[in-house]
Amino acid sequence: MQNTTLARYIHTFDKYLTKVETNIGIIFFAFMITIVLIGIFMRFVLRTPNVYGEEISMHLLFGSTMIGISLGVRSKSHLGVEGLVDALPGIAGKIVKILMSFVVMGMYGALCVISFTLASQSMQFDSFTAALRVPYYSIYYTMSFLFAICLLQSIFLFINAYLLEKPILKIEGGGTLS
Repeated sequence: MQNTTLARYIHTFDKYLTKVETNIGIIFFAFMITIVLIGIFMRFVLRTPNVYGEEISMHLLFGSTMIGISLGVRSKSHLGVEGLVDALPGIAGKIVKILMSFVVMGMYGALCVISFTLASQSMQFDSFTAALRVPYYSIYYTMSFLFAICLLQSIFLFINAYLLEKPILKIEGGGTLS
């Protein structure tokens, strides 16, 4: 039985989340490149250090990488053992794929919990980054939030592949989404 409300919710959420993640990732990466180029200009032309540039670019790289992980989950672009699984006959291949989906969801859930625990513990120590004085716990909470999005993406892909009569999320080669 096709649950059209759930399918509609997943499709709408997926469409907007993918657009938001893609745009934020592009913006982060563009700002990072700009800040690195400004740092190069300041160091070699103006002979002035860019005190905050390295740390800002590091945070932007971290953010774009974490968003890229989520986009990779959505487009099924991460490493896998598809060749082995696809070689398995019928039901065995499907069972292994389902088990792998649960392992992946479990790993993202564990990473979410571990990073949330790390964030909670780091709040007790009041540790900050060197230049910008950003509290480390905010970085760990961001990581926890993005792993939660990866988990949500994995759950949606599982529902799409195994619980809906007619899959609604299309995944094409190269990470093309619709």
